[in-house]
Amino acid sequence: MRSLISDALLDENMSATSRSWFTIFDAVFRALPAGVALLDAGGRVVARNEEWDSIVGGGFDDHILTNPALCYAKLAGTLKLWGHEQAENVSGAIRDIVSGTASNFCQEVPVQIGDTVGWHRVSLVPLDRTSFDGVVAMHVDVTQERQLREEMQRFIHIASHDLQEPLRTIASYLQLLERRYKGQLDDDADIFITYAVDGAKRLSALIRDLLTYSRLTGHAQVEPSDLRVCLNEVLHGLEASAVEAGAEITVGPMPEVMFDPVQMTSLFQNLIGNAIKYRHPDRPLRISVTAERRATYWEFVVADNGIGIPPEFQTKIFEMFQRLNPRDGLGGTGIGLAIAKRIIEQAGGRINVLSEENGGSSFHFTLPAPLLDKPLDRAAQDPQ
Repeated sequence: MRSLISDALLDENMSATSRSWFTIFDAVFRALPAGVALLDAGGRVVARNEEWDSIVGGGFDDHILTNPALCYAKLAGTLKLWGHEQAENVSGAIRDIVSGTASNFCQEVPVQIGDTVGWHRVSLVPLDRTSFDGVVAMHVDVTQERQLREEMQRFIHIASHDLQEPLRTIASYLQLLERRYKGQLDDDADIFITYAVDGAKRLSALIRDLLTYSRLTGHAQVEPSDLRVCLNEVLHGLEASAVEAGAEITVGPMPEVMFDPVQMTSLFQNLIGNAIKYRHPDRPLRISVTAERRATYWEFVVADNGIGIPPEFQTKIFEMFQRLNPRDGLGGTGIGLAIAKRIIEQAGGRINVLSEENGGSSFHFTLPAPLLDKPLDRAAQDPQ
């Protein structure tokens, strides 16, 4: 089969070395297990690999490809891959990326595969404008992945419901015993009832957190996320505990990143919530949240002056069910930081902690920078 990219892009004036590298690139491009195409600024297909022809429709030919009136999103609609609404959605994303108003596009969209409805993960990213003003489009068939994910979610929902229901019954009757008979039995009986009630509550919280952790498996709903909005939501939710702790929370300038806003909110809630929970009893609590752009990623730091973390626990705390002191009376299931780690790693970042016992902690995590960044907002938020 002829190369689908060389004919479109190979320059006859290329040097021998450039041609050699181009041949290697062409071979890799053709072998990719995803359908990949190079689009010009108008969304027309300039080059594509064989998998693109297979997954996107197979009806593309040179006559259609050179039609200046049709971009690939509308061609896919013509080929019945998706409907008019989705074609307009993707076309608009291409326009936004080319104009620089959006950094990328990534969505799972329903598509027609034969007589059934399947799902493609459609990704659009801009190219280096100094060499070519256009977009790379990629289609990955995620039909089976999505079906497995939905089946797993149904199983988890049913399992969690079936576990929570008897727990609620147990906890309700234990609390009834506590209210009705506390002080009427001996001291040991009161203690036993209290332990049983607390155990039922902890198990219920554990099931909820396990459900949250399991839901992180799969493709996040990536969209432009203003971190100031996420942090404002988090700080509002933690306002009561922050006031009770006498915490001063400062937030530096924050960027807009491509991320799932729900997951980002959960991430900051875990980190800031832990800083409040594990504060030092002998000094006023200070928490800071900062962001800094590195070469190809953003680095975020959530720092506090709390009780700190001994060196031997600084890796373990990111594992499931690991707590510094399970009997400290502070509550929690030991899953929060495991959730934070999973959120970050699924996005291609990393998280770690720098800390000394009784010397505070600073949690550092990274996120890949979008190909087109919006300027960093320098209007830092006021201390809480």
